[in-house]
Amino acid sequence: MTELNESIDTELNEFIEPIKNAFKEIRERLDKEEANLLNLYSGLRKRIYKQTSKKASKIEELNLTKLEIESSLIHPDLDALKLELIDNIERELEYLASEEEEDTLIDDQEALSLITEGIQSFQNNLKSTQNEINLIVADKLISDKHDSVAKQSEKLIPNFVKTLSKPRNKTMSKEDATKLYPTEILPKKSFAYKGNKSGELNGPLGITIDRKQLVYVADCYNSRIQVFNIEGEYISEFGRKELHRPYCVGIYEHSIFVSDSGKGVIFKYEHPKYEFIGQSPEGELRDPNGITVSKGCNLYIADSKNNRIAVYDSKLHYTREIGRGALHKPSDVKLRFHQLYVVDNGKPYNVHVFSKIGEHIKSLISLEGEPFWNFLCFDRFDNILISDNSGKALYVYTKEGVLVNKTAYKYGPTGVAVTRDNTVVWVNVNESAVNIFHT
Repeated sequence: MTELNESIDTELNEFIEPIKNAFKEIRERLDKEEANLLNLYSGLRKRIYKQTSKKASKIEELNLTKLEIESSLIHPDLDALKLELIDNIERELEYLASEEEEDTLIDDQEALSLITEGIQSFQNNLKSTQNEINLIVADKLISDKHDSVAKQSEKLIPNFVKTLSKPRNKTMSKEDATKLYPTEILPKKSFAYKGNKSGELNGPLGITIDRKQLVYVADCYNSRIQVFNIEGEYISEFGRKELHRPYCVGIYEHSIFVSDSGKGVIFKYEHPKYEFIGQSPEGELRDPNGITVSKGCNLYIADSKNNRIAVYDSKLHYTREIGRGALHKPSDVKLRFHQLYVVDNGKPYNVHVFSKIGEHIKSLISLEGEPFWNFLCFDRFDNILISDNSGKALYVYTKEGVLVNKTAYKYGPTGVAVTRDNTVVWVNVNESAVNIFHT
């Protein structure tokens, strides 16, 4: 019996040793790749910070110079040179405010491309490691006579290999997506029906869900934003003093931005008390609709009647425009895969894709009929969801633009959003309610 145990131990050690060596070798290689990725990422952050600080310093210096000259003015006839200098400073400030620094962006995109390639290489090595180990295990199991050795070997493949080898959001096939979004659905829960009291809605349009799973609803005809938890409990409201016809809400960290189609401006609020911070200048936007906010806190606004996407910084200063000539009546815009996806309600009814620096990449989707109050969002599988209030339907497309299904409900959706667990939440202006659909 002792000799048999010793024999099993010997075979087990022979089985384990090559697996240990394989892990040691690949771990050393992955550590080096990880260090390279971190260095690239750190260098990119430092460069962006340096460029941003330099630009801010220049703007501050020009403003101080302008203020100093203005304070020394006596009379226009006597100060022609000073006035000309002020004009030059103002032109320089406008240039700095609108400057996109495309060369910098290209450099940064190249750095991000290197990081992306590095991550892909990292994942490929993990998959390669898994395959190598599987081959070693398979080879040993073929010749192995002891079940105990096979059971021990299963414990040697770390969970991190299995986890990191899988993409975070697995893209769905069209067949699976069709099962997820059937032709007809009924809400699992509805709340906040028509009225003007706290927790009631009147003509809700846009809807946004933050990281804490709080639901923000643009309660258009009540001139406010209402906040609910995902269970439908009323949390708070804000904006009654400033808002007229709120259309959509965009959130970045503690900043909340609201597009007001009635006043033609963007309002800014701050967590946690929803404190009013300020608004964009009047006259720059005409019927602003959907809004999305980048990680750098740039605002992209569907400036519907100006036929463009207007771009603002976090202080609500207009910087530039995207899509002039390609868009006819944009109703919503979302940022995904470092690209802008825009729903255009002008004929033809399309979803356009732009780069962040304004290049028109393609027309991805042609919408049916004459859609009205269209909003767009992505689910966790990168499917594209587009609401159509007039058609009383939610259209679901793959990220490549292939129609998955047309999901119908008796009250057509206006705003639509998706939670982290892929729960679809939409509001509709007809019923003035929030509907929750578990997919």
